[in-house]
Amino acid sequence: MDLPHPIKPGADADFVPFVMEKNGVLGIPWGAGNYRWPEQMFWESMSQIGREGQVMRSGGDGMDKDGRAPVMSSVAWGYEYKAAIGGDSAAKLGDMRLEDGWKQYGEWITARPHYLAQDWEGKIIYPYAGYITPMMPLDKADWPEGIDSATFGDWAGLKLGRLANEIHSRGFMAADFVVGLYGGNHDFNPRVIDAFERWAGVKVPGTTVKERGDVIKAKHWARYNDYKCELFARFYARAAETIRTAGREPLVGGQILPHAASVRGTGNDFRIYLKHLPAKNWYFFVELQSDGGRPVALYWERSTQMGGHAARVPQFPLGAIMDADHMNFWDAVKGGGKDGNWGRAYLKHAWLSVGWTHVANSDGSMRRASMGMQRSYWDVGGVDTPIVALMRNHIPRHPFGPAFYYSTDLERQSEGSGNPNFYYWFEPNAVAWMLRGAPVGYYISDTALTNLRPENRPTGWFVYVDNLGKTKLSAAEKARLEAIAPILDIKDFANSCPVSFQGDSLGGYAFVDQNGSVIVVSSNSSEKDVSGAIRFAKVENGLYPVRDLVSGDTDTLTITSHRGTLPLTWKGRDTRVLEIPALREQGRKLPIDGPDGPPRYYPGIVRRDGKRIDLIGRRFSSGPDFIWSIPDQ
Repeated sequence: MDLPHPIKPGADADFVPFVMEKNGVLGIPWGAGNYRWPEQMFWESMSQIGREGQVMRSGGDGMDKDGRAPVMSSVAWGYEYKAAIGGDSAAKLGDMRLEDGWKQYGEWITARPHYLAQDWEGKIIYPYAGYITPMMPLDKADWPEGIDSATFGDWAGLKLGRLANEIHSRGFMAADFVVGLYGGNHDFNPRVIDAFERWAGVKVPGTTVKERGDVIKAKHWARYNDYKCELFARFYARAAETIRTAGREPLVGGQILPHAASVRGTGNDFRIYLKHLPAKNWYFFVELQSDGGRPVALYWERSTQMGGHAARVPQFPLGAIMDADHMNFWDAVKGGGKDGNWGRAYLKHAWLSVGWTHVANSDGSMRRASMGMQRSYWDVGGVDTPIVALMRNHIPRHPFGPAFYYSTDLERQSEGSGNPNFYYWFEPNAVAWMLRGAPVGYYISDTALTNLRPENRPTGWFVYVDNLGKTKLSAAEKARLEAIAPILDIKDFANSCPVSFQGDSLGGYAFVDQNGSVIVVSSNSSEKDVSGAIRFAKVENGLYPVRDLVSGDTDTLTITSHRGTLPLTWKGRDTRVLEIPALREQGRKLPIDGPDGPPRYYPGIVRRDGKRIDLIGRRFSSGPDFIWSIPDQ
C-alpha cells in the first residue's frame, strides 16, 4: 500500500509515526536511558558524567539532524534510595554506596528526612524509593542560586536542564518515581500542606497529617490538585527554560496513567501545563501496554482511554505506548492463560481501534487521537506492516456517529465528592457499551464545543460519569450539548446512531476518512465465531459498494427508507475493517462533497500496468479516481 504522504518529523495525527524511529518524534541516545536517576541528580558532583558522555552527545546531535528530539530517560524505579544507602541483601538489592552519584544521592536524602513524601496518614509508604514530591518546599540552604522559595521540582528541573545541555539533549521523558505516577497518595507531608495553605489562602486545621489530609479531601481537593499540577508543571518548565538557554527547542514530558481523570491526582493537568510552556514543547505517552504485572486490557478499553486523554486537551500532543510482538506482551498473554493466536488477534484489534480513535480539536476540526505510536517499552517489538499501513492510509477527518463527552465540570464534581481515592476513574461505561454494540470512537471535551464545525458534530452524546455514579451535567452544560446533538440513552443507541452492531460480543465505530469514505472498524470480543450484522440508520438511500480492507472481500449495502443491514461473520477475537465510499448521514454534507452532493460511484473492472484493478467506484463530483490495486491471482 502506498502511504498518503511521506514521513515527516514530529508528532503527526495524519501520518502517525513510530516515536523513536528515524523521522519520528523523539529518541533516547545510547546511554541516556541508563543514566540513572541518582546520577542525573548529582552529575555535577561526579568525577565524570559517565563513560558514555561523548556517545550521548554524538547520538543527540544525530537525532537532531534526523528531525527527532534527543531526550533523556529520567526514571526512578523505587529502589534507588535503599541501594544508595547500602542495599538489601535479602531482597538481592546491591550496595551502591561507593558509586559516584549514588553516594551523593544517598547522603543528600539521608540528611533531609523531612523532605520525604508522606501519604495522607503521615506514613512514608515507599522507604526504598526516597520519593520527594516536586511540591516539596526546600530549606533556604538548598535553594538554587537566583530562586527564592524553591521546591524540589525547581531544584531537580534545573539539574536536568543543565545535564541536558551537557549531553546535547533537548529534554527528558520522566516516569515512575520521578514524577507523575506515584504522586497522588504521597503528597501530604506537613510542609507541603503548609505551603498549600499559603498558596490557596485557606486554613487547613488539624494537628496530624491525617486530620489535615481529611480536610483537604473533603473541602479543598480540586484546589489541592490545581496546586499540585502547577508545581509539577514548574518542574518541567524549569528544565525547559534551562535547555532553551543553550539554543535548543526543548521537549519535556513522560508517561501517564491510562485513565484521563486520574492525571490531576498525579500532578499532570495538561490545561495547567500549557500555561507554562507551549504545546510544541510537551510530549507525553499514555501507557496502554501490558506486561507480566499488568494483564491484557479488555477489548475497546484502550480506545476509550486514549480518546479520553486526547480530547481533554486536544492541542496537547500525546502518543500511545502500545502492546507489540515483544516479550512483555507475551508474558501478559501467557499469564492470562492465552495462546499466540489469541495474542495476535488482540494486537490487530488494539492497533486498529486505538489508531483510529478520533477527537475534536479546539479549532473545531477532527483528528486521530494519538500523535505517535510506541511499540511496547522503548519502542521495540513487532507490529504487522499491513496493519500499520492500513491505519496510516485512512485518516479520520469527520465523525460518523456519536461522541463521548468529557468536561472539567464533571471532573470537578468527582474531585469534590470526598472520595479518598486519588484515582478518579471517569469510566464512561464505555467498555460495557462497546461490547454490547454501541458504536463510539469519537471523543469531545468542553474545550472543543465552542468552535465545533457542523460537519464534525456528533449524531449524539454519551456522557462520562465517575466510578461513584455521582457526576451529572449542569443545566447549562446539558443545554450546550443538546444544542448540538441529543444526549443518548444506552438503550436507544441502535435507533439513533448511523452505525451499530447486532451481536452481543460485537463492538466498533465508524468515521469518514480523508477520501470521503466511511470506514467501519468492528471487533468480536468473543472466543467463538459470531454471525451478526452491521446496522445502518439515518443514512442516505442508495446502493453502496463495500470492501473489507483486510480480506479484500466485496459486498453491496442497500439503504432504503434510510436504513440497511449488512450481515457478516466475525471469527473469534477477529477485527474487520470495511470501506464504504460516498455513504453519508441523512441530510449531512461534508466539505469533500461536490455541489451535487456526495461523490457518485460506478463499479467496474479495468486493467492497468499489468495488474488486475478492482475499481470500486469513480468519483465525478470532485477529486481523483478511487482505485485499489491487487496483484493478479
